Amino acid sequence: MTDSYPENREEVEITAADGVENDSPPKAEETEVLNCAQCQVTITGGEEIRTDNAVFCPRCYDDIKNVLHDSLAEQSQNINYPGAVAGGLLGGLMAALIWWGFVTVTNIQFGLVAVIIGWAAGKGVLILSGHKRAQSLQLIAVGLTLISYGMATYWVSRTFIHQYFAENDLVGSLPLFPPPALFMDVVSTGFQLFDVIFLAIALWQAWKMPAPFVLKTGD
Repeated sequence: MTDSYPENREEVEITAADGVENDSPPKAEETEVLNCAQCQVTITGGEEIRTDNAVFCPRCYDDIKNVLHDSLAEQSQNINYPGAVAGGLLGGLMAALIWWGFVTVTNIQFGLVAVIIGWAAGKGVLILSGHKRAQSLQLIAVGLTLISYGMATYWVSRTFIHQYFAENDLVGSLPLFPPPALFMDVVSTGFQLFDVIFLAIALWQAWKMPAPFVLKTGD
């Protein structure tokens, strides 16, 4: 009996893919070449610093971080406080007049509209302070929002009180700018839970508008 072999030698050729170790030396793994996005220098030794959008060498990363720190420090310097107060008061009272006008025209007291008072007061503080940002400006914005919201509430209540007088043939009128005692009496009348919620939202809008930017790093 004689052994028979296939004529095609490729049929019996065994390669590493068939499970037999290949004696040839393994190929060296290719290493990733990284260049700094700022100075374009090649980064070696795993010293790269990765951000969400780019890779930097340590020197460029420190330089950029220092520039950002300096810029953020300037946001709370040389603040125009008189301008901030004027801007917040102007923005808040304009928004209060818009709310009052809305109620007068529609005869609907839609409290959610009052939320724009906080936004307008904060925006006014931000713009007329020279686009500065600081906690002191946040406090100013919140205080002016309280004043503007209170005036808007008084004007809206005054409108309904005058309507009540007219419908019942009563004689009386409330001043547009009341003394403190009358102001508190009118504003506190009918103040409900929803008013507290709307006021809280307005104050939050005012608080966050001139809030300082914060630099977040991995350090």
